[in-house]
Amino acid sequence: MKPVLFAALISCFSVAAYAACTDSQQQCVIYKNGNVAAEGGCTVNKCQNADAQVLKWKLKNGKGVTVEIGKNGKVLVNKKPGAKASNSNAAGMGLTCYAADADKREQFCSTNY
Repeated sequence: MKPVLFAALISCFSVAAYAACTDSQQQCVIYKNGNVAAEGGCTVNKCQNADAQVLKWKLKNGKGVTVEIGKNGKVLVNKKPGAKASNSNAAGMGLTCYAADADKREQFCSTNY
């Protein structure tokens, strides 16, 4: 009986790790070297726990990104060190952008991050 109870308790904790998740339909744009490489409607999945906020989005054509923002401010973009990226074209459309590479040649942007 104890192993069953232990397994039940563990499953409760693993589900609670990212219990606060929401999906929303947004507008997403991928910029490469300053030019639009892909754009369109996308689904953004936003999850929050005590340690991080995780954003996952996918364009209808399959391209997407995962952005993890730690409570310490550390940003990972597709599991690589990244940062919020400045993009005047995207900002004018109300988009927030993130990039994985230091020179920000590829930027992943979405409304309502």
